[in-house]
Amino acid sequence: MCPVNEVNGFQSYSAKGKLVLASALLDGRLKYNEEIVKHVFMCSDCGACEQNCFFFLELGDISSALKADLVERGLSMKDHMLMLQNAQKTDNIFGQPHEKRLQWLAEKPKKKGETVYFVGCTTSLARTRIAKANCNVMKSSGLDFTLLEQEKCCGFPLLSIGQIEFAKAFAKYNVEQIERTGAKRVVFSCPGCYRMFQKEYPKLLGPLPFEAVHTTELYEELLDEGQLTPKRKLSFAVTYHDPCHLGRHMNVYDSPRKILENIPGLKLVEMTRNRESAYCCGAGGGNLPQAFPEVAASIAVARLKEATKTDAQLLASACPACISNFMLAKKRSKTGIGIKDVAELVLETLR
Repeated sequence: MCPVNEVNGFQSYSAKGKLVLASALLDGRLKYNEEIVKHVFMCSDCGACEQNCFFFLELGDISSALKADLVERGLSMKDHMLMLQNAQKTDNIFGQPHEKRLQWLAEKPKKKGETVYFVGCTTSLARTRIAKANCNVMKSSGLDFTLLEQEKCCGFPLLSIGQIEFAKAFAKYNVEQIERTGAKRVVFSCPGCYRMFQKEYPKLLGPLPFEAVHTTELYEELLDEGQLTPKRKLSFAVTYHDPCHLGRHMNVYDSPRKILENIPGLKLVEMTRNRESAYCCGAGGGNLPQAFPEVAASIAVARLKEATKTDAQLLASACPACISNFMLAKKRSKTGIGIKDVAELVLETLR
């Protein structure tokens, strides 16, 4: 169930083990140390533990509180501190120059728009082909949209490593930037950004003055309204990987599948573990590959092997972090299966 536990084989890395650690720390039976930090932060935040908890415990909230407690005590992973420093200096977790964020964009974004496409760090800096695909699909549908010229990290990677106040500062900034556009809706191709805005921003800032949706939800709506009509036939089989932050955390399962099923010639075949039971890709909101790259890679390789068993020619997902981790795992495992974002397939069928 727990991908990190499956890789390491020690229960102390599982949700149950972390509950025991938290209890022992609270009771004073354990002292805070670097080994405990490692066990607590080695988590992909996939939500499988909470999904399968017989006692319906809010394990995600407990894990977040434990991480925040460690950070307050000055205990954190060295690589996670680098993520924080990068975000503070360059407004993204990769430490890339801020001006590179929209270099892939052909034209300067409008000042105003009914919809804002919030691109996110991974999509805008590491997986620009996904950003381009989404912009082209939205243009093809006639959507009135714009992008934030001064977009910053959504703050989710920082929140997931216990840096609550820094995450809150990024949240406040992004909301203010969106309000200036007059947008009534914000669209996300990154499930981590989507989850951050939809679930965490209201906790940090209060109710949002706009609607937040994932691109797959938007494209399903455009399909229903006749604004998006797949035309070109794609004659191959595809299997879909449910991103943890889009699936278990946001309960979006049907939208991406409906999109794929509406593409002419495309055959959707499911992996054994899908929807609520889907196995994690290992990306963990960016924090797992940063601090524990071998663990993240092992989880992704296991999921790729599961995808190849379907005999599909392509693995599709709806998350740039998942795509990135799968691409790295593909090189490591020498798996032949293709890997693409759902938006890329939508664009292919529109051309």
